[in-house]
Amino acid sequence: MKTDDRPVPYDEFLGICHASKDRFAFLETLGFRLTKEEWPTGDSFKDGFRLAYTGSPVSVVVEYYDMELVIWFHRERERVPYLFVDQELEAKRTGFAGCMFPRNKLAGAVNRMAEDIRLNYEHIIRGDKEVWTKLIALWHAPREKRRLP
Repeated sequence: MKTDDRPVPYDEFLGICHASKDRFAFLETLGFRLTKEEWPTGDSFKDGFRLAYTGSPVSVVVEYYDMELVIWFHRERERVPYLFVDQELEAKRTGFAGCMFPRNKLAGAVNRMAEDIRLNYEHIIRGDKEVWTKLIALWHAPREKRRLP
């Protein structure tokens, strides 16, 4: 299967970034406020965007910098990334193995993640205490180190 490996021009990238805001607009219908927006200022691959949605008791931050897309769920003083939740609680439903996405793959990743959160993460974004207790314990648990053969 051939993929589209063409470079994404700055104007198109900026459009993808702004479309990401639209994909996460469902958070505002759930009572979250968009409290911070940062947009790319140049054409560097390190540049990106940040959207912060503040709710109670959970806040959601969407970041894309250095080709890394990370969605954080914040509750009190703890924060847990979306892909960790997907892996640990949702059995890797999205199929993402990591968070690195070049610009030409960003729109698809944002769309899938936003839709997954909208459909399946209400217990997380509403701050369900039992679920968050489990999440925090998993997040802070020691990781098994794998050795090379």
